Amino acid sequence: MHKIFALLFLIGSLGACSIEEIQPQENHNLVIAHNFMSVKQQEIFTKIANRHHIDLSFKKLTATEIRRAIQSHPWEPGFDLVFIAGIQEQKLLHPLPFQYREPEFALTPIGVSYVSDSSLGIKTYQDLARKFLWSAADSKAESLLRLHLSYIFKDRFTEQKTELKYSQILRGLKNFKVANDAYQLQNGLVLCSYDTYLNFSKKIRNKRKFNAHLQKGERVFTDFIGLYIVEQNTRFQLARKFVKYLHQLRAKQEPFRANFGMFPKTQKIKHYPFKKLLPYLDK
Repeated sequence: MHKIFALLFLIGSLGACSIEEIQPQENHNLVIAHNFMSVKQQEIFTKIANRHHIDLSFKKLTATEIRRAIQSHPWEPGFDLVFIAGIQEQKLLHPLPFQYREPEFALTPIGVSYVSDSSLGIKTYQDLARKFLWSAADSKAESLLRLHLSYIFKDRFTEQKTELKYSQILRGLKNFKVANDAYQLQNGLVLCSYDTYLNFSKKIRNKRKFNAHLQKGERVFTDFIGLYIVEQNTRFQLARKFVKYLHQLRAKQEPFRANFGMFPKTQKIKHYPFKKLLPYLDK
């Protein structure tokens, strides 16, 4: 009898070992495809991941490269998450299937930076049109301005008054870029994104203010950072947890938002939604 029990115990032990051996090890690796992150920004993500026992790696790709990878291998494109800046760039990914999509993960507003001790009284873009000459720090800020105006004045092709308002706002915008113009950065009116303003040198930034609330109704013109998880991803639950951690930091940590040029996503900040702006990118 003892021999029979011993034999049964041995068989059971071998069976348990074989089951354990064939079970897959839990994978704590995530790969993020992105188009903009600096080394510092990647380090911030890595610290968040390490805190939660996630091994994170990064692939810097253009939006076109990300789209091609997903089209070629929809479920295993070589990355698990996509973290992508720019509404124009997100447009390329918009038709693709994702298991999770959040095109408005972060708002990166544009506005006007000006010398802080000036008494310009700039409250709206219309004020700029009536009183000042101004210029864009980069082409992206100018294209975002034109995108929002195209949406707001969508009837300008059929209504002359609307076309006049549209043209008046752009009348004072000079057709040159000032990213490397030291005098203009220190003394002039500069249209720029919030992250561009934050990346001005400390000496310049200490003398200037940034105002994004220049549209009636306190609406802000913004670009967007999108966050996506690949369709039928085998590490979906892990990726979803990481997204949750990012949401918590976005909501509570101002240094985290500042490092990515984000405004906090709250009900107090009004903006024009991603889906409404998307059709006007080519208009």
